[in-house]
Amino acid sequence: MSTYTALCVGGPKDGQWLTVDRRTFEVAELPKIEFTTAMTDAVIEPFVRHVYHVDNFVAFGFGVWIAVCERQFTGSTERNRAILRAILQRDVAAQMGVL
Repeated sequence: MSTYTALCVGGPKDGQWLTVDRRTFEVAELPKIEFTTAMTDAVIEPFVRHVYHVDNFVAFGFGVWIAVCERQFTGSTERNRAILRAILQRDVAAQMGVL
């Protein structure tokens, strides 16, 4: 089984590196909840699930794995801009073997 060290784009893990063994994985995020006495009977979801999809980004013969959070971006232009902002960082160049 392969493992992927991927740079996360969007969601709670934005900008972080994760090593995963699948091309699709989930991350749980605790909701931000303020408790009041009026909420004593409310049902509260224990966490929010975010799904990431891993894909390979290759440029000039160097590659890096990118994990993009599902439903985080409104369209492909916004998604592509987020990916480009993420990969144009010094630690990404090191991960790609350029430095």
